[in-house]
Amino acid sequence: MERAELTTGERIAWHRRRRGLSQRVLAELVGRTEDWLNKVENGRIQLDRLSVLAALAAELGVPLSHLLPDSPSTVQVPGFGPRAPANPADLPCFGAE
Repeated sequence: MERAELTTGERIAWHRRRRGLSQRVLAELVGRTEDWLNKVENGRIQLDRLSVLAALAAELGVPLSHLLPDSPSTVQVPGFGPRAPANPADLPCFGAE
């Protein structure tokens, strides 16, 4: 499977293993349970909070974009219309400094 085909959960698992972290350790670092992270990595639950994705990216030492799908997708951003691009650079907190 090419990297472009990986889900967000699979990308998290790949980067976690690359860093040599167990699910338990990474989950604790972001204030979640091992069971929650296992479900995320295996696609049984979806990550729907940008803050959680950002925390995972920070603990994994990768840019947030490395955890997001390559295909165009959208996320709900309060105050910015019904749908906004999932590109972190397009979000006010990640864009211009």
